[in-house]
Amino acid sequence: QTNDVIGLCITDPARDWSWRIRYTAVQGLVQICAHLSGDKMSDGMYNIAWRALLEANSFEYDERVLEALKVGQV
Repeated sequence: QTNDVIGLCITDPARDWSWRIRYTAVQGLVQICAHLSGDKMSDGMYNIAWRALLEANSFEYDERVLEALKVGQV
């Protein structure tokens, strides 16, 4: 009985809030890239953040998370 309830919480899309964590992570990476853009001393960190954004863009399926990328491009 308990396992059924736990399974329902994990698989129920209405209760899945993991997209908020991914959204916030993408939003943070966008802010890092914006802050470090053009700074030659932080070029390595900028490249790491940019690659992470590209990877998130290629693997992410949730439109709500992809919205963070769109908002960051404005």
